[in-house]
Order: sequence, then C-alpha cells, then structure tokens
Amino acid sequence: MPGSVQSPHQLEDQVLHRVMQRVDLVLERRLLEAVSQLVLTHTQALAPRLREEIELVVRESVSQAIAHELPLSTAGD
Repeated sequence: MPGSVQSPHQLEDQVLHRVMQRVDLVLERRLLEAVSQLVLTHTQALAPRLREEIELVVRESVSQAIAHELPLSTAGD
C-alpha cells in the first residue's frame, strides 16, 4: 500500500522477518561449516580403524581363497 502508514506492529513484523532471513542464511552457512568440520574430524579418527578392518577382511578372504584352491591344485597333480 503506497503512501499508507504502517502500524508499529507491522513495521516490527517486517523488520523481524528481514532479520530472520539474514540469520537463516548465516546460520545455514555456519552449521554447514561446523558439520563439515565435525565429519572430517570423525573420519580422520576412524581411518586407522577402518584400514585395520579392511586389512583383516582382505587377509581372511585371501586365506580362504588359497585354502579353497590348494586342495584343487594338489588333486590335479
């Protein structure tokens, strides 16, 4: 409404709305940064354990594959 006078309540609502939009943008960016850092920190902490688990699984898989192949190669001799 051009030229109309806003009530203090309407003006307060508009200002609050604009401020909240800005806060939302800043908050979203800051939360993204915080979560990214947290994920990176936890991933770095988990990396050694993950490597150990992967190595264990690979060793077991190779051992099982070799054990499965040995009887076949000796049977063909």
